[in-house]
Amino acid sequence: MLSILGPGCSSIGYGAAVELGPLLVQNNGAGLDFNEYSWNNEANLLFLESPVGVGFSYTNTSSDLTNLDDNFAAEDAYNFLVNWLERFPEFKNREFFITGESYAGHYVPQLAELVYNRNKDSKKYPYINLKGFMVGNPETNDYYDYKGIVEYAWTHAILYDSEYQKVQQVCDFKVSNWSDACNDAMQVLWDKYQEIDIYNIYGPKCLVNASSSSASDSVSTHDSSQIKVPNYGFRRMKRIRGGYDPCYTAYTEEYFNRLDVQIALHANTDGSQATKKWKSCSGDVDGRVPVIGTRYCIEALNLTLKSPWHSWFHNHQVAGRIVEYEGLTFVTVRGAGHLVPLYKPSEGLALIHSFLTGEQLPAHR
Repeated sequence: MLSILGPGCSSIGYGAAVELGPLLVQNNGAGLDFNEYSWNNEANLLFLESPVGVGFSYTNTSSDLTNLDDNFAAEDAYNFLVNWLERFPEFKNREFFITGESYAGHYVPQLAELVYNRNKDSKKYPYINLKGFMVGNPETNDYYDYKGIVEYAWTHAILYDSEYQKVQQVCDFKVSNWSDACNDAMQVLWDKYQEIDIYNIYGPKCLVNASSSSASDSVSTHDSSQIKVPNYGFRRMKRIRGGYDPCYTAYTEEYFNRLDVQIALHANTDGSQATKKWKSCSGDVDGRVPVIGTRYCIEALNLTLKSPWHSWFHNHQVAGRIVEYEGLTFVTVRGAGHLVPLYKPSEGLALIHSFLTGEQLPAHR
């Protein structure tokens, strides 16, 4: 099973070492702990740093760094898979799945489509035994995503009625360049999210002075626009016994900047294209890619309904909701933030087991 995170976020540094890998970074970057809920209980895990430049990945072709669009990322990931399977041929006939989260809502389906299409031409391309893909809290379509962000904030008492109505009046999320009035109205929302964690609106906020990718930084996060908003791209939280620590970013950055760790990983920190310092990424209670926007996007596909919206259970409690369409299943995880394996590790493991085996999630206590 291949795992890809969003752009600028390390699949190894965060996907493997914070969320679903067999070893998780300890507090203060002191070492690693075993993860009893690791997804390698269910499948062989392959974490890919994508696109190039993420984590310790690098390129000797400088022009690559100016071509980092979604098509380039898909082609690059496909070439990696082909070469990896040549290097480890014992996996060629294994069932293959792709997973990801956040902006991987673009990367994963596009890579899956590329594999699917090239599997049709066996004379030119090797066959990859793709069986399916899964994306968590995925970015999908700007219109539905931003519409969902605003409605979620309003329905969860983050935006007041007049502030929500202002956005409704001045913003057209179907266009790539927002008006000045829309930028101003949305800035009110971003400012409110500086006070809490947008990725888990009911969780605590890290109060230590962590990294330059904190929520207080202002960068352009809207494609093709010049708005300056806080960098809510991909901040994450680290799980610890009895709960989680919202300052996981500082711990992970500390760990992967250790020289002994970099040597053990054979990281190229001296290459002309390599970055000296490993940088942290700033990524039903996720305010950044809320369930509302995902539902809007799925409904727009007009798929045939197989099984209506209903609860699924884990450890005799409601774990979330599920609805099934022809070719697609949509599942929510109750109480989880942007990263299901981090906030709800046991439920996340049950979910990936269902996905890989085809077994139905329990519909009763």
